[in-house]
Amino acid sequence: MPEPVDPTAAGMVGTRTDPWSEAEAAASRAGVTVRALHGIDEMRAASAVLDQIWDADDGTPQVEPRLMVALAEAGGYLAGALDGDQFVAAAVGFPRHPTGLHSHIAGVIPASSNRGVGTALKLHQRAWCLDRGIPTVTWTFDPLVARNAHLNLTRLGATVEKYLIDVYGPMNDALNRDDQSDRLLVRWDLASSGRREPDDLGGELLVVERGGVPVSKPLEPGPIAPERLLVAVPPDIESLRRTNHEVAKRWRLAVRDALSAALDAGWVVEGFDRTGHYVLEGPR
Repeated sequence: MPEPVDPTAAGMVGTRTDPWSEAEAAASRAGVTVRALHGIDEMRAASAVLDQIWDADDGTPQVEPRLMVALAEAGGYLAGALDGDQFVAAAVGFPRHPTGLHSHIAGVIPASSNRGVGTALKLHQRAWCLDRGIPTVTWTFDPLVARNAHLNLTRLGATVEKYLIDVYGPMNDALNRDDQSDRLLVRWDLASSGRREPDDLGGELLVVERGGVPVSKPLEPGPIAPERLLVAVPPDIESLRRTNHEVAKRWRLAVRDALSAALDAGWVVEGFDRTGHYVLEGPR
């Protein structure tokens, strides 16, 4: 989901008008209409979009349409982006006790990527939540996907809660096949103004790319602690999985070891820089 946008650029956060204005402006830039889903026919269409994106081997739906109807009735978030009369993106979220939303799945079909559709979908989600007095949204994402890290952490301003190792177990879809399902759990404070992209001030490299492969070092506490840690990820992990599975696996393990160790030691992810690194500061 490229073309990340500062979600508060249009004005003050927390009013009825501004979040919706921001969401509508993002949708207009992307050339889509984003709206809530209603009825089983729209749920089926949105479910088909998600299935097209993930392309599971056995044809199992990512989210069953009848379950989507039930989630909507229970106060969940069900939305889609339309290009003309065709759905090109969808998102499903469910209430999280006591006053949050967990965004379970969201995706854009490949033919509509690189247009900002994903950003428009997230800003619609934000406006929808604020309308209902929901102050936070959580979700998980693959820490190896650079474009999502930049959008989620730097532009939207979500904060990393924890590193989850192989949390969903083996997955048989085209995006995750033959890889372990590590995820970062993030929380988005909807009053957040996002974060500035971290300055390229350097720091101690825990994972760096050399010759197309990750080179890592352990986090070693010492009397003089570094001020910043940098953890690189590959520019395009999806392509790498298709072309060189062994190198993709090395990236998974290197980033897992670095991020999980740093977070356990009290370091905080401050963002994702333009050179493709997680930037961590602390510990606090």
